[in-house]
Order: sequence, then structure tokens, then C-alpha cells
Amino acid sequence: MNNWAYYLFDAAIATALLAPFITKITFWSRWKQLLLGLGAVSLPFILWDITAAYQKHWYFNAEYTQSARPLGLPVEEILFFVVVPLACMVVWAFIQTKRNHRILPDSAARNIMINAALLFVAVGIFAPGAYTRVVLLAGAVTCILLSKHLGLVTGRRFWTFQLIAFALFLVFNTILTQLPIITYNPAAIVGFKLGAIPIEDVLYNFALTNLFLLCFMRGDKSLK
Repeated sequence: MNNWAYYLFDAAIATALLAPFITKITFWSRWKQLLLGLGAVSLPFILWDITAAYQKHWYFNAEYTQSARPLGLPVEEILFFVVVPLACMVVWAFIQTKRNHRILPDSAARNIMINAALLFVAVGIFAPGAYTRVVLLAGAVTCILLSKHLGLVTGRRFWTFQLIAFALFLVFNTILTQLPIITYNPAAIVGFKLGAIPIEDVLYNFALTNLFLLCFMRGDKSLK
């Protein structure tokens, strides 16, 4: 039964996708944006995953995964890039306010994102691990894109989402890394961890969820 663990993990997260049918929140009506996110964000992350697994940046524990591994990835891992970002968008859809109050001026929001991007690039130049360098680049790109959509970043809703997404990340990634379903090559990471979670995964999650968010909100006035 252990080798179904990753499927059960995905299934538990996928239950969030039923919530819009029960609560009537606006979610599935944005199906075009969801498809855009799956193509423009999830697919590149899967390709990154395939490359990283091939280069042995991380490994999938056969004890907790099924044997089918198209292109070197367990099917469960591919499903991860579907259910996780979609579930995060359900969380975003739940964070509704009658008015998305601005909590930052444009200049402050822009400075936060641009300075974060510059910091990620600077650290990435000297980072020893391959996963560390690539995820810092992904984080920098994400921050630059967010800096161009200040109507989103200045709002309370955006920062509330970051806190909730981070809290959920800590719970679920602890499961992945504590069992462990996924293990990391020490040569590919810096070695600093939050419990069992490599610090790189924090930025990985940030990039995945926020790039998907930008796709999900495409055409919305808050991106202006």
C-alpha cells in the first residue's frame, strides 16, 4: 500500500477542486486561464523536473511511488503539477473581499519585487548547487513579472494568499520530504532546510504558484 502514497497525496490535494461546486465561487468559469496556466507554467515545470531527475538533482522513492515512470517521472509527480497549482487557485478564489484594499503603494511593491529579483540573481551567481541556481533564476523571473502587475501585488488579497500558500506548502512538502517520497542530491542544494524541506523548495513553490496566478488572473483588471 505504501507505493500508493504519492497518488493518495495528489488525491488529497485534488479534493480542493470540488469546493467551487459546493460554494459557487468563481473558478471553473475561468477555464481558459486555467488551461493557459497548465500550458505556460505546469508544462515547463514538468520539463524542468524531467531534466533535474535525469541529472539526479532529486530522486523518487520507489517505496512510495508506482513503477510507471514516463520520461523518468512517476505519473504521480506529473499529476502534482496539475492538482497543486489548481488547488492553489481555489485558495485564491476563496480569498474574496468586497474591495481588495491596497496595503502597499506602487513604488513599495515595485521595489520589493525588483530588489528580490536582484538578490536572487546575485545569490545565484555564487550558489554552488545546480537546483539552487535554477530555482533562484525562476524566483527572479517570477518577481520581475509580478513587478509589472502592481494592481495585483499592492492588494491585501495577494499577500494573504502568499501566507496561506506558504503555510500549506510547509504541511504538504513536509509529507513529501519526511517520508521521504522525494530525496535530494546534496550536491544540488545548499543544505539548509526547514525541517525536512530544502530551502530551495520555498522558492520553487513561490515561482510555481505565482506564475500560475498571473495566468489565472489574465484579463482581470487587478493585473492592470
